[in-house]
Amino acid sequence: MNRPVEYQDNLFWITEKIKLLEKAPALNLDPKLFSKQLIQDLQWVDQVLTAINKRLTQSKHTPQKAECLRLLMLAAGRAAEMGEALCRKKLVPQEAALPVVKNQQETAAALERLLRDDSTLTGSNEQVTREEFEFLLQQDTD
Repeated sequence: MNRPVEYQDNLFWITEKIKLLEKAPALNLDPKLFSKQLIQDLQWVDQVLTAINKRLTQSKHTPQKAECLRLLMLAAGRAAEMGEALCRKKLVPQEAALPVVKNQQETAAALERLLRDDSTLTGSNEQVTREEFEFLLQQDTD
């Protein structure tokens, strides 16, 4: 028996992984020890977000689809920023990070357009931009 896909749970899990990876540039990690794993993690995040995006956008009957798309948009934006930060700190090589960064930037932008332009997702004219949504969901700095 197949269980229904819980997009919110999947997005929670991948966002937690992104939050963990966001901490790496703040640390003084040895790239020789951590680069390979960070590359794998970065590529895994990209693959998971891409798969969720494909399934969610193709799904016709997803409960709370607009909310899931917003969460996915935020996760994609964070993944792109995290990839850039890993590259800036020279923890991953540019050739490994840039395809992920580009893909997730494009995903976040496409989802933002979809959420803005598709009135069937929102059911109203009230729109929340990615920046407003990120502000509302800022992580605690504890």
